[in-house]
Amino acid sequence: MRWLMIALLLLLPGVQAAQSDFEFRLDTPADGEADIDPGGDWANLTVELENLNSDQRRFKLTIPNADALSDNGIEVWWSSDGDNDLPGQSRSLEFNLPSNELRSGIRVSVEPRTSALYGSHFIELNCHDLTEGDPDEDRQLQLQIDVSRVVDVTLAPAEGVTGNGSADIGEATTYLLKVTNSGNSQDTFDLEVDGTSSGWEAEMVSDDDEINLDAHASGYVTVEVTAPPDASYSEMLTVQVTARSQLQGTVSMQLELTTHVRVFQGLLLEPLTALGAGGPGDSVVLKFKVTNKWSEEVDFQLARGAWYMGDTPENTPSGWTFSEGGDTLLGGYASTENARATVSIASGADAGDVVTIEVTAQVGDGELAQTTVQVQVEGDYDIQLANEKEGGLPAPASFNIDAEQQLTFATYVQVKNRASVSDTAVITADFTAGGQGWELDVPEGGLDIFLASEAEKGVLVAVRPPADSQGTMATLEITATSVGDPSSTQSVSLTIHVNSLSDGGGSQTENLGQDKQLPVPIEILVGTVLLIGLGVSSVFYLQQRSRKAASSEDQAAYSDEWGAMGEEAANTAGPAAAAAQTTMPAAAPPAPPPGAAAGPVTVACPGCQTQLQIADTQRPLTVKCPTCATPLTLQAQPGAAPPAAPPPPPAAPPAAPPAAPPATPPTNAAAGPVTVACPGCQTQLQITDTRRPLTVACPGCQTQLKLT
Repeated sequence: MRWLMIALLLLLPGVQAAQSDFEFRLDTPADGEADIDPGGDWANLTVELENLNSDQRRFKLTIPNADALSDNGIEVWWSSDGDNDLPGQSRSLEFNLPSNELRSGIRVSVEPRTSALYGSHFIELNCHDLTEGDPDEDRQLQLQIDVSRVVDVTLAPAEGVTGNGSADIGEATTYLLKVTNSGNSQDTFDLEVDGTSSGWEAEMVSDDDEINLDAHASGYVTVEVTAPPDASYSEMLTVQVTARSQLQGTVSMQLELTTHVRVFQGLLLEPLTALGAGGPGDSVVLKFKVTNKWSEEVDFQLARGAWYMGDTPENTPSGWTFSEGGDTLLGGYASTENARATVSIASGADAGDVVTIEVTAQVGDGELAQTTVQVQVEGDYDIQLANEKEGGLPAPASFNIDAEQQLTFATYVQVKNRASVSDTAVITADFTAGGQGWELDVPEGGLDIFLASEAEKGVLVAVRPPADSQGTMATLEITATSVGDPSSTQSVSLTIHVNSLSDGGGSQTENLGQDKQLPVPIEILVGTVLLIGLGVSSVFYLQQRSRKAASSEDQAAYSDEWGAMGEEAANTAGPAAAAAQTTMPAAAPPAPPPGAAAGPVTVACPGCQTQLQIADTQRPLTVKCPTCATPLTLQAQPGAAPPAAPPPPPAAPPAAPPAAPPATPPTNAAAGPVTVACPGCQTQLQITDTRRPLTVACPGCQTQLKLT
């Protein structure tokens, strides 16, 4: 018994120790309540703990409903033990508290997410004395968090659905829409459809004109749009669907739905390459966008319709080919940008050529889609302008001319096409120095010269200084520009000096006065003069023989001058002998043989259309155009009678004995006027100047002749 009493005495202090005494209560705010906005700032609330025991105790603080609060969009955790801030977001807290000590400022932090639900939320706090194992000694507190209300709605096409659709003629299409309550409280939303037009219908399926949704929840509604039975593909309808909150009528959202009318086996064809380009022999790829206007899959064909050069439908291109390729299979309402065609340019195509091509796309018996594209021929253009004669001979860049003398540069400036394709050169000219009052002959807007590959032509530009310009000068710049590539251009500068009365030509200039032109080889000049002399002698000899053999009637058709001279007159030399016959009348030119002569004519140059006055009666006769140097041959007309001879002059008195020629002709001896043929172009030149020696120039081809 005694031992039993001792044991009871030993146990009594243990029973007394199991009774822990502490207080767990609110600190700030005193009511333990806080207001927060979804997605707003954190809220901090504090509690305090007092150890009323006579010994030190260890306490544990927890938040039992933290997970449930998180589900409602509210995060809570212990952020301070009353002495120090705590790292992280712990939902439990432990610390030692000495006997009879109070600790305040134990903080609970609250974070409202954007999904925090509207209303009052309670945070449960528990404090447990770890020194004792009896859970009945726990203390509980409750904090209150009030979340403000948010009203909002979102309206959008459902996943995989767009706001653009299509319907067959007279048929309907549907749109599945997703309505989301973006607010934080339960709400009901009214649904409306507006914007229908004549013949079209649009409505909510099953007359669902409202939907009730919990906070942050979504639901689905269907809108049906019907096309008119007489609609065409070009028609479309756009309607507006509105979702409006019943909690707050000012909160709503609108969505547009556009419906196009689709066509059975119909296509849209659009060029992605409206203008292709390539050189002769190249292949040019043209791309197109093809859209299926029907709801079912189609397999279309791309083809070439009419095609022609430039703007002339009848001018079909030669040597060109067309082939189609790329995607041809399209799903319902789908499109492709990989439909293509390949055009091969003819190897002989000229740069600048443009071919217009009509391209079509079609599915079976469906409507024909058509568009137009073009392909342009390009090339490496190379227009050159050279200060030289035809054939590459160098030409002067400085000229001396008389006032009122026209100078044409077709012989001195050549434009060349050094490209592999044909081209057109635009020639312009302008004075860069001087030239006031000068005549500048160049077509308005420029001279267009077509040139095949590797071809060249003279530049037809002319100048004429005025009568009062003696002793002045001007600089003329001639420019050639490629039509195919305007960046290909070249210029030549020419200097023109106007002679004064005392001027003479120098080694670096060309004298182009009335009696001065380009030099020619002395062999040609000498040969020309010999030929002229032989021709005159031959005609004289034949005339004399004809006169001796003819009857008196026949003799009347010829000049009496030749008969009066006789055999001795034929041997008379030099102009001095002719001058000695002072009483003899002026001689008439011999008549040409029948069928070999004609009268003076005016003809047009086949190269430049310049009107040429041809005084020479000899036929056949070949002359060169003085403007463009184009050769022109005049033939005798079959059966043409020779021109009538002039009437015989009155009888002349006997001729005086011929004067003997001087042993050595004096310098600058004089001679009578003569007619000679230019060795360059065969033009007949009338030389009235009696000075010898004398250098003259052909006004047509600028060839220089020297008379001795």
